[in-house]
Amino acid sequence: MCFGNTPQAQMEFGIASNIAGGIFGYNQAQAQGAAEANYYNYLANQALMETKSAVESGQQQAITFGRQAQQFRQSQIASFAGHGVDPQSFSAINVVADTAKRQALDEQMIMYNANLRAVSALNQSSIYRSAAANAQSAAKVKAMTSLLGGAFQAANLWNMWRQTSRGQTAPPYPSYTAGGISGIPGQWP
Repeated sequence: MCFGNTPQAQMEFGIASNIAGGIFGYNQAQAQGAAEANYYNYLANQALMETKSAVESGQQQAITFGRQAQQFRQSQIASFAGHGVDPQSFSAINVVADTAKRQALDEQMIMYNANLRAVSALNQSSIYRSAAANAQSAAKVKAMTSLLGGAFQAANLWNMWRQTSRGQTAPPYPSYTAGGISGIPGQWP
């Protein structure tokens, strides 16, 4: 195709431009979809790291709390002895046992909360993975729409060209004069 200044050359250029625009739009949509998918996959990976971090943090907090609780129970026993209460007495043993039970429940609550954070991050990761898949699907649809749109525009331009003059100039209409009115047949002055 040589794009000169003839009507046919202009039509060919228009068709080529429509096809090129469709291809460009296709590539742009694919690139945008890939970029969005990469972004959501990055966020999903971050959420997975948060899942691991939440569990590890909860375990560490529970260990630290357990050590502090053990120290507290030992200080309770020392306090009983310091106040003249036998640490082996029934009352002292009950107080220390009750403290140990409550501290064990607190440790379990720490781990439960850490697991909730981990599950939440895992769910968020899943949502991000779905968003990445949706971005790719939407990009495919947008890309095909762009490609088909360019092809349909090119076909429409060719069809209009084919149905009309094909670049030929029409011979001049004969004019007539009747009763002092001149004009082209089929048109009113």
